[in-house]
Amino acid sequence: MKGENNKSALLKRRALDDYFGGGELSVTEKGKPVISSHSDFGISISHSGGVLAAVISNCNVGLDVQERKPRDNE
Repeated sequence: MKGENNKSALLKRRALDDYFGGGELSVTEKGKPVISSHSDFGISISHSGGVLAAVISNCNVGLDVQERKPRDNE
């Protein structure tokens, strides 16, 4: 997928293999990933800094992680 890093690609492949015995991801016009062979499942993947997370569910899901950066006053 456009702009993904190696860790994100590996996580996607592992999730598809573990939960669905394989499969392919595609993206909607809005850029949301969908599992081509299981369109009734939702998938969301987010990464920031050293954090990488994914969620797969039998409903629409969304996930956003952000690396915590210290504030000037901390």
